[in-house]
Amino acid sequence: MIRSNMTEVNPRASRTIPFVSKSIGIPLAGLVALCMTGRKLKALGFSHEAKLSYIGFFVGL
Repeated sequence: MIRSNMTEVNPRASRTIPFVSKSIGIPLAGLVALCMTGRKLKALGFSHEAKLSYIGFFVGL
């Protein structure tokens, strides 16, 4: 079974993805681009949920 969590879907996701990537230390935009070419997340070494010992938050100004 594949489990996924959607953080945000909207035209302003261009702000969300870089923030989440920096927060978890994983280049999500690059992974998504590779997945769009047919590569599998598991083959790219991304097969687990990021476990953080901190909370990241964004304050939009």
